[in-house]
Amino acid sequence: MKLKLFSFTLLFCAIISFAQNNVFLNIPKLSVEEVKNEKSIINPEAGAEVLYRSVHYLIDNRGNIVKNFF
Repeated sequence: MKLKLFSFTLLFCAIISFAQNNVFLNIPKLSVEEVKNEKSIINPEAGAEVLYRSVHYLIDNRGNIVKNFF
């Protein structure tokens, strides 16, 4: 019984520790030249590239979606 409880606890702790993935929190690596660039590298005819740190979608009680950029 103690062995089963120990193995279950060990398995639970392993699952909890490996389930935490914070890759989305990594800040993209940008150089100063990329930030100051006025034209797109991918498409030179595009107006500008807008860089956001994150986008949040909020749904209120009426079903409206609010998009916040940070």
